[in-house]
Amino acid sequence: MPRKDNKHKPSAKSEQIKSKQIKNSQAENMDVHPTPAVKPLWLNYSYWLVFILTFIYYGNTVFNDYALDDAIVITQNDYTQKGIAGIPEIFKNELFTGFFKVKKDLVAGGRYRPLSMLTFALEVEFFGLNPHVSHFINVLLFALLCLMLLRVLEKLLSQRYKSSVWIQYIPLLTTLLYLAHPIHTEVVANIKGRDEIMSLLGALISFYFIMKAIEGKDKWINLAWAFVSYLLAMLSKEIAATFIVTIPLALWFFTNTKFKTIVQTALPLMAAAIIYFAIRQSVLGQGGIKTMPELMNDSFLEMNSSQKFATIMYTMGIYIKLLFFPHPLTYDYYPYHIPITEWSNWHAWLSLLLVLFLAWVALKGFMKKSLISFAIFFYAISLAPVSNFLFPVGVFMNERFVFVASIGFCLIAAYFIAQYLPQKIKSTQLRIAILVVLLVAYGIKTISRNSDWKNDFTLFTTDVKVSVNGAKSNCSAGGKLIEEATKPG
Repeated sequence: MPRKDNKHKPSAKSEQIKSKQIKNSQAENMDVHPTPAVKPLWLNYSYWLVFILTFIYYGNTVFNDYALDDAIVITQNDYTQKGIAGIPEIFKNELFTGFFKVKKDLVAGGRYRPLSMLTFALEVEFFGLNPHVSHFINVLLFALLCLMLLRVLEKLLSQRYKSSVWIQYIPLLTTLLYLAHPIHTEVVANIKGRDEIMSLLGALISFYFIMKAIEGKDKWINLAWAFVSYLLAMLSKEIAATFIVTIPLALWFFTNTKFKTIVQTALPLMAAAIIYFAIRQSVLGQGGIKTMPELMNDSFLEMNSSQKFATIMYTMGIYIKLLFFPHPLTYDYYPYHIPITEWSNWHAWLSLLLVLFLAWVALKGFMKKSLISFAIFFYAISLAPVSNFLFPVGVFMNERFVFVASIGFCLIAAYFIAQYLPQKIKSTQLRIAILVVLLVAYGIKTISRNSDWKNDFTLFTTDVKVSVNGAKSNCSAGGKLIEEATKPG
């Protein structure tokens, strides 16, 4: 009997490996099926879930008083205190002029952010100095921001991954992780942080209208709304400028839009940015505000270039650590809570290697239009203006600096939960339990951290235990303790 020839017959193991590779490839480019995946019924309630959870996580801030920089923009700001009558001066001056007056140059940066100041003036006009109203508005705006993030992600990702089952969960998972993450408490629990919320909200609304314009229906009307939304975002805070890059990048990654069309739809953003910077320059003057060289205004003042670069790289690692494990949190990253770092410090090298690894992953997946690649690019581009790499921002780092960038982190985390966790854990109930435990843990930390922002005394005396070497927290806590000790009675 002739012997069977098995020379070219693939083994069962090789077939499994090949099958797994095909599945992974399809998972990343899931528009191969002609029929859209059926949307689970419970996803229809995702917007209500996001809205309700936002108030559960941040509802306790409504009972807080004013704290930290609220004095600069509200309680001790001459323009805000005038209510509606102070609005013209708000639009004609740098952000801190109403507080510092002629000494406004003491603070680095040169800030033109009249829109959030406008809302504070209106609140004073109609409600007086009422921190509870202001906190409620902050939470409401943050809830609207999270709803807009969910809508934008749904619309963006559905254009490429039309038929994938797992991709349906990415927008909601990303939004839930974002709204629950404790690192955002500095923005939401501090009334002054409204400029961050309004800026990101305006940018996301602009992104939504751009996607509507690309669909072709009422193109020019949608582009006009994109222009208005983006201009309002810029008037809230300059960090919205990063979306001039990240919106076209997202369209390239996740849609089949032609490059020429992407450029055309980006024109309203560019026009709004040009108008904003023209107004900003007319208010601040040529070159913006010139600041005085002083350690609390320039954290790198006493460092050489090697120490400066090592310290910046060290802070990049701290950002990533806080995104994975948000504890402990503090408002004070001034000298020398972050120490002067040398290249002999292994933390600096570990951070550098991690940054290089992320850069390699992003570049490797760029032409493949990988979701992870986009998320890394989004994170890097959003963090770049406040990283101290491009120009000094006056402080080593701040938790609020990753308010926009953290969307990239949450997107990656959601991708792994939706795409890779099911491969390791087959039980749906167990996967849901893991997600619930994560969100509850985040929630406990967020609600607890909100309480630290109760008022200046609570915040200063709490955070000085974290920033033990921070000059700002020690000075502030000491001042508040003296103030309490010398109160009559």
